[in-house]
Amino acid sequence: MHSDVRGNRIVAGLAQIAGMSRSAFAARFGSVLGCGAIEHLARWRMVLTKDSLLQGAKIPDRIADDIGYESASAFSTAFRKRGGRMGWFYGA
Repeated sequence: MHSDVRGNRIVAGLAQIAGMSRSAFAARFGSVLGCGAIEHLARWRMVLTKDSLLQGAKIPDRIADDIGYESASAFSTAFRKRGGRMGWFYGA
């Protein structure tokens, strides 16, 4: 998950790697990390976003693409949901 944030089949793919059913993997993941795999991925993507922003080398559209969002709009929504403001990307 951390090495391929663009992966689309997160839970199913990780369950397969672990040799578990999807539901057993999801339950175990949640009990160990305290959140579901999709939420963990969203949080990890925001960590990567923060790193990209601190480096100052990328624009939001590029960051969104790099971390697996299908559009800048979807990225913006996820970013705002976690307390960020897209305006400061653009100097607003």
